[in-house]
Amino acid sequence: MDEKLILSGSRFGCSALILNNDSDARRFLEKLQVSSPDEFSVLLGKLEFIAENGPPNNKNIFRPIEREKNLYEIKNKMVRLFCFYDGSSRIVITHAWFKTSKGQDKEIDKAIRLKKQWLAEKRARGDNSND
Repeated sequence: MDEKLILSGSRFGCSALILNNDSDARRFLEKLQVSSPDEFSVLLGKLEFIAENGPPNNKNIFRPIEREKNLYEIKNKMVRLFCFYDGSSRIVITHAWFKTSKGQDKEIDKAIRLKKQWLAEKRARGDNSND
């Protein structure tokens, strides 16, 4: 598992997880840019704001996931990006999805699993600096 920086600001870098040479988040955002350019622009604006200023104190935009410490969702109408802090200056996006009433628990489980896998692999490499 790896990460790729997708956006850098004065407060945070926003990275997407890469698993098996693929990033769910990047692929989702690329498709969204083509299929819904307006939605993409609004979501990109939120990511740029977070990178420059830090997450807003607004649960309608940046909401903690109650089931898991240090796991959040960035919200935009029907689009959700799951993410977590990795150190004091990086936010890692696990994946993205279109919100449905039936899929949220499954997507939260996936975000928890990816976050734990990322942190376990970092520890296995001896990188405990950003936990």
